[in-house]
Amino acid sequence: MVLETITGADELLLRLGNHPGEFIHVVTSPAGTTIEGIYRMEREGIRGALMKTIQETYFRALQIQKNSLE
Repeated sequence: MVLETITGADELLLRLGNHPGEFIHVVTSPAGTTIEGIYRMEREGIRGALMKTIQETYFRALQIQKNSLE
């Protein structure tokens, strides 16, 4: 169910061409469960954690690639 939700959201973002920040307002209800979850994740700093995770993973992949070419 989670993968289907992510896939559906991805397809909708690509089709509409919206920025993800705008997309939140399209798929959530005021005072609903989804927006409450999003607010909680933002308060806990998940955005920064995800950005750092992606960045560190990318840098590690570059390092592994470089080492394999030597």
